[in-house]
Amino acid sequence: PGPRRRGLDQLARLRARLERKAAVALERQGSYPEAIQRLRQAAAVEAMDPVEHARVLNDLGWIDFRRGNLEEAEELLTQALALAEPASQYDVIASIYNRLGGIYFQRDQVERAREYVQLSLALRERIGDIVAVARTYNNLGLLAWKQGDWDAALENFQRSFKLQSNLGDVEGMIELRSNLGLLEIDRGSLGDA
Repeated sequence: PGPRRRGLDQLARLRARLERKAAVALERQGSYPEAIQRLRQAAAVEAMDPVEHARVLNDLGWIDFRRGNLEEAEELLTQALALAEPASQYDVIASIYNRLGGIYFQRDQVERAREYVQLSLALRERIGDIVAVARTYNNLGLLAWKQGDWDAALENFQRSFKLQSNLGDVEGMIELRSNLGLLEIDRGSLGDA
């Protein structure tokens, strides 16, 4: 392709990236239909690189997960993973693994969920994403709690809390204090709760 075609392709890729970012903002506001529309527009760009396409599919899968459409979410996330893995895009792969873990958690396939969340944690630690590592330890705590492994749940919650404290993430610390309190109730430690 000539310089004009390359320029048009580059512009289309930029537009797709901006559509995806706008969709993320809309999703966080709970405007799912508008977010889906933007993501579908982004996905329709022919010149999109595989990693950006994986991000779009990952975000679409997340919205389906949030809406309770687990089969659709799993399909989209699996497609996203197939695009992200060959490119070794670890942040995207870690996000997809974590979201797949959420799907299996919702389906009560806790062991499978734990496997995916641990894969996510390993990648997040490898790339040094401390914020995501803290959230992932919280997710592992929830999985251990659901399995009745209260000691592992406590250990993971405490790891997450320490990281959240170091980051100064007040919202994360509040969520973890709540999780720790409820876990201590289950453990019979009402004073600690």
